[in-house]
Amino acid sequence: MPTDIPREASDKACRVLTAGFCLLFVLLTATIVEAKVEPSQPVITEEQTEKLRAGEYIIELEHEGNVVTGWMLALVQDPINEVVPLLARCWEYSRWQDNIVDTKLVERISDNSVVCSGKTLTPMPARDRHGHFQVEYDTKVVDGTRSFVYEYEYLEGTGNLEEVFGYWLLKPYGNNQEHTLAKHSFSVDLGSRIPTFLIRWVLNRNVPELAYTIRKHLGEHRTEEPYWDEHDYD
Repeated sequence: MPTDIPREASDKACRVLTAGFCLLFVLLTATIVEAKVEPSQPVITEEQTEKLRAGEYIIELEHEGNVVTGWMLALVQDPINEVVPLLARCWEYSRWQDNIVDTKLVERISDNSVVCSGKTLTPMPARDRHGHFQVEYDTKVVDGTRSFVYEYEYLEGTGNLEEVFGYWLLKPYGNNQEHTLAKHSFSVDLGSRIPTFLIRWVLNRNVPELAYTIRKHLGEHRTEEPYWDEHDYD
């Protein structure tokens, strides 16, 4: 593991992955008083490892009532010190995400804590989603591994969401820790007016889209879509 993930990851400590409904989950940033999901390291099977190393995204969704929960795994072929600042600067998401607009820094609470706002453009028949989010991000030891953790939670009454929370967990990957393994865990309740099948459709399409956009933004020098190079991880 590299010594320390730089604190510039937050301004000083804040220079950092859902789109559609899901991109709004991480749109935004501040202090979470009590995390609703305890971050954990991903458990990856041999088959999943092969898919990740081939540039594929792994996503699983479950739903109960109006609530959809899930997680995504993806590799980004850039070092963690480049991925962290892109994710942490939530107020700049509209600069590099096509379907996120009007992102702003609402309040800075500490070096590791801010509140951001913004709007996610969503397909018909749903309305665009907007609101404020609390986020806390820092370098932590999770299940014995030093990682960058980004936790977020929708602030009730600030927009047109019901309940959204989750986290991103980033850690170095590769023989020389040259790349980044990203896990995104989330839970979303947009209310009974949004059909669950539509939420699942959007999440299945747009959660991987965010990882793709991060690859594109950081890997423009690769020029070829999906901005993925063959790489020997063994």
